[in-house]
Amino acid sequence: RQILVTLVEILLPLLFSGILIALRQKVDSKVFPNATIYESFDVDSFQRFSNLQKLQLVYVPGNSSVVRQVACDVQRMLSLSSVRGFETEEKFENFVRNDPMSHNVLAAVVFEHSFSHDDEALPLKVSYHLRFTFTPRNAPATEKSELNPNNDFDWHTLSLFPLFQLPGPREQYEREGGTPGYFREGFLAVQHAVDRAIMTAYNRTAAWSLLPQTRVVLSRFPYPAFIYDVFILAIQNQLPLLLVLSFTYVSLNIVRAVVQEKERKLKEYMRMMGLSNWLHWSAWFLMLFLFLSISVFLVTLLLCIQVSPNGAVLSRSDPTLVFVFLLVFTVATINFSFMISAFFSRANVAAAAGGFIYFLSYLPYLFLWPRYDLLSHAQKVSACLISNVAMAMGAQLIGMFEGKGTGIQWSNLFDSVTVDDDFSLAQVLSLLLFDSVLYGLVAWYMEAVFPGEYGVPLPSYFFLLPSYWCSTPRVALLKEKEEEEDAEKALKGEFMEEEPAGVVSGIKIKHLTKEFKVGSKTRQAVQDLTLNMFEGQITVVLGHNGAGKTTTLSMLTGLFPPTSGMAYINGYDICQDMALIRRSLGLCPQHDVLFDNLTVREHLLFYAQLKGYPKEKISDEVDRILHILNLEDKQK
Repeated sequence: RQILVTLVEILLPLLFSGILIALRQKVDSKVFPNATIYESFDVDSFQRFSNLQKLQLVYVPGNSSVVRQVACDVQRMLSLSSVRGFETEEKFENFVRNDPMSHNVLAAVVFEHSFSHDDEALPLKVSYHLRFTFTPRNAPATEKSELNPNNDFDWHTLSLFPLFQLPGPREQYEREGGTPGYFREGFLAVQHAVDRAIMTAYNRTAAWSLLPQTRVVLSRFPYPAFIYDVFILAIQNQLPLLLVLSFTYVSLNIVRAVVQEKERKLKEYMRMMGLSNWLHWSAWFLMLFLFLSISVFLVTLLLCIQVSPNGAVLSRSDPTLVFVFLLVFTVATINFSFMISAFFSRANVAAAAGGFIYFLSYLPYLFLWPRYDLLSHAQKVSACLISNVAMAMGAQLIGMFEGKGTGIQWSNLFDSVTVDDDFSLAQVLSLLLFDSVLYGLVAWYMEAVFPGEYGVPLPSYFFLLPSYWCSTPRVALLKEKEEEEDAEKALKGEFMEEEPAGVVSGIKIKHLTKEFKVGSKTRQAVQDLTLNMFEGQITVVLGHNGAGKTTTLSMLTGLFPPTSGMAYINGYDICQDMALIRRSLGLCPQHDVLFDNLTVREHLLFYAQLKGYPKEKISDEVDRILHILNLEDKQK
């Protein structure tokens, strides 16, 4: 019935989806109808180096004559200035750290065989590795490519494929392969020269006759026809942010509505009328879930259906899987909002804080995204305990599958995008569901232990009590010990009326006290009240304004917890058995406790159902009450 709010909640996700659609219309794709063929190039070329004569080659271990000979042969082939040996790789690393002349080292050849003496020959199976500078020497200053999206200038030896891919060949216009620069940095040339030198070490005569006649050239694999679409980068980068912005307003409205119900005592009054806690939260969840499902469905249509000549935003992904992903994220958002609402008692403050916290929970993703390929699986899972981070990673994976050319499908739901990754959309969905359960448990616990201004808090260990789960009431002793009765009677003076004999106490109040904090002071609203109310009688409590009448009734009905003392209703403790007490409780509050969006008739229908009135008689009973109260003209 709040038409404007409803329209905004539905249209806002569509608006942010429309931003992607507008970008889709503006960004054209380029068709490459023919296969991409690359020219070959010599593997031993040093096109990017102008100072080879000043560079030296390091070899390890330095105590082997055959290794030194291999290094000298490489020096001759590459026209380097000199060679230098180190006994161990650790000594070479210390040289690099501490000696400024280490910048003249082109590379180090480290043989993994331990040579026992200087004249020991090379083993039949040779293993070695090359050490180059951590930062490539010839990387362009403005280099930014698919394999190097963060300008971090390293060799990316942990990755076999780019983290974020686009359709088409990687580094399309680089004949030698581009980033990370195995050709331009001289890695391929040094490797080729070392291999030739090792062959020479085995049979120098044969090598000298055959190797000059041998030429090794390389060529990139051809790539078939493809459509180059840079818009995929917008999906990978912007889709997570737009989804968060789409649901921020929804989240703060959920928080405001739930806390407003608590602030206006509506929630506690419904519980007085018999509404169970799980039913209260289930009703909220079901209403919000069904409502937001409409928005999610429309967003899925906008993302997956072609609305421009350039294609759909998610042209390759399965719409049903996208819908499920957004729906699971919606569940997590609802429960996240429930959790936030449990910490607040003022609706406006809760709404402002809820919206801020919701968006703030997305910010860790901005830190994690550039380092995604460096994160371990455990780190990714831990980050996804924040639902907005999990959603962002899921949206990123969808964009990465779009870039791969397959899109996200039910068939690859459990697959990672590349062999370098270990994270799948199925794991994201599982973590979003786990987050939903976790947030729900936090909301349930906080509401029980810290109900706010209204409601009786349970002990922090309440979930360990069998009585909480088994609904076993702790019935108070209705017949106190004789000495306790005598002590109570001794306190009665001439102004206290004798209690009637032969009647049962329906309500027993024992030394009930309630204090309120007013600034730095404590105000006592009820002081040491002891009173019995008997079954079959009407008990009236009289007193001046501020005497504590309303406060006493509020404690008896569970609106406020007592500061000290105790009270029993039908033998049930008001501090621990309030749910059982409320099954037989009715209350006419001092102030109006009404829903803004319900009519008079709907209020009566609602509370009649809460109290378990027979369904077939509810309508007639409501009409009767409206007639008695002369509210027939106000029922709509």
